[in-house]
Amino acid sequence: MTQSYEPAVAPPLCVSQWFNTDHAITLDELRGKVVLIYTLQMLCAGCGMYATPQAVRLWQDCRQGPRREDVAVIGLHTVFEHHHVMTPATLLIDGAGRLRKNHFGIETEQQAIADIDRLVAELDG
Repeated sequence: MTQSYEPAVAPPLCVSQWFNTDHAITLDELRGKVVLIYTLQMLCAGCGMYATPQAVRLWQDCRQGPRREDVAVIGLHTVFEHHHVMTPATLLIDGAGRLRKNHFGIETEQQAIADIDRLVAELDG
């Protein structure tokens, strides 16, 4: 996971409506966990064909494997006015609540898993 900046505390989520949860999720309540946030747009071809299915697979993997208690996966639908720039983005927040990755575009599932595993290992270390 390459970064060219010093990690800073991730800003709070600003969400107008939540689905598939009975309460508004906050990053503060997820402290101590690695948080993977996928941002996507409904009309984005890359989001629908690649990023959303990938996010579901990662969520299933995290729920069933040894990372079950250590990782939260959140999908956020975002709205862009400029359709030519629609692409998924991935945010990865460490257990201390710091933004450690902000990737714009599609990346391999293997890279996402490696980055998650690296941050989960920091929880134990």
